[in-house]
Amino acid sequence: MAVACGRLALIITSGGEVERQLELSASGVGPAVHQAIQLAWLDSDVLAAACPGLGMRTWIDRGSRRGPIESNYNPSQLAVSASHQHVAAACGQQVLVWSLHWQDDASDCGAHQSRLGDYDAEVTCLDWDSSSRLLATAEGAEATVWDMQAVKLLGGDRRHTIVCCGHEARSQIVGLAFQTDGPLLATCASDSQVLLFDSAAFNPGSVSSPIAATHLGAAGMASIIKWMAGGTLVLCQWGSCALPWRGSCCAATSSVHQSRP
Repeated sequence: MAVACGRLALIITSGGEVERQLELSASGVGPAVHQAIQLAWLDSDVLAAACPGLGMRTWIDRGSRRGPIESNYNPSQLAVSASHQHVAAACGQQVLVWSLHWQDDASDCGAHQSRLGDYDAEVTCLDWDSSSRLLATAEGAEATVWDMQAVKLLGGDRRHTIVCCGHEARSQIVGLAFQTDGPLLATCASDSQVLLFDSAAFNPGSVSSPIAATHLGAAGMASIIKWMAGGTLVLCQWGSCALPWRGSCCAATSSVHQSRP
């Protein structure tokens, strides 16, 4: 397990002991602003840290040596694919994606970087689908979905993406998530709407409309979104937790239950 603590990333054993302390600043004595906002494990042995003012840093062999990803871009969010072979970082008005590759004897790890085309606004959310092929990103009221196999062949050209529309024009998507055991992509935004899209019907270069939508009404805007097993979508807000969706692509019900977290 890894825990961010100020300028340190702590590697903790299953017994609760601190195995190693990793300095997040390159020199080890960087300014206090270099604090991790997110840690993520890639593959089984690569730890990534997103640090405003410092960029991306990685370590391998449980932190014993520097890893293959070193970037000075300032990521606001990380998303690791289900295969743990890819990590995406939202860096202002662009998205960077690294794909890991190991040597034949697994003694060392490298990474290939892809840059996904310029956005008109800051990218606020990222999520991978369960196949690790589709990467959903959000800017403003729209979600852009990238087929990473197409990116590998054609590069980061937005003409080959799927644009998911349906939120009010001046709203801001604040959460999105792919279903872990199904084809649905859910988005929630500042217009208090929750939209569902069917990723099985996505076609590169097209615009996708929601197959279902609900307005949270008095419940207000959700800020954190996550799918649970069995098709339950969890929306979390400050002081409450809503479970508004159960169902499939063809049918979804919207019963909202409020409870204190």
